[in-house]
Amino acid sequence: MNVNAYPSRIYIRCLARTQLLADLAGVAVTICVNRCNSTFTYVATPGEACPKKVNNSNTANFIDMGLSVKAHQKRPSGMAGQQLSPSTNEKQVELEVDIDRDLLADVVATVFNAKANPHLYQEYKSESDARQVEEDTAKVIVSAYRHIKANAASSVVRALNASYNK
Repeated sequence: MNVNAYPSRIYIRCLARTQLLADLAGVAVTICVNRCNSTFTYVATPGEACPKKVNNSNTANFIDMGLSVKAHQKRPSGMAGQQLSPSTNEKQVELEVDIDRDLLADVVATVFNAKANPHLYQEYKSESDARQVEEDTAKVIVSAYRHIKANAASSVVRALNASYNK
C-alpha cells in the first residue's frame, strides 16, 4: 500500500482555502508545501480555479515581497480604522480578509462525503493520479464556495433569508 497514492484531504483543503484567500485579498498568494520530503510551491492568483504548481527550479525567479494573508473573522474591538504596524523584526504585511469559515466547512464536508465521492478515499495507480484528484476536488470546493457567496449577495436570496429568520 502506497499512502502517497491516496488523495490528501488536508492538502485539498489547503489548496481551496489558499485560492479563496487570494480571491478575497485580491493579490496572488504563494504557498510552499513540504510533502513526502519534497517541497512544492503553488501560486494562487485571484479569480483562478485553483493554485498553480510552480516549477521548483523556477522559484528562485520569485521576489519575496514579505506578504502574507491572515484570515480572521473580526478586528479586535476598539481597533476599527487603526493601522496595525508590524514589529521592527517583522517584514510581513498582513491583509485582512473575511473568509466565511462556516460556509467553507459546510462545502468541504459535503464534498468529502464518502458516499457521494468515494474516489477521495481510494488508492490510485500513481501519485500523480492522486494529485490530479486533489486539484480537481479543490476546484470543486472553490467553485461551490464562490457560487454560494454570489447567490447570497442576490436581493432575492437576502429577502428569502430575512423572511426565514423571522
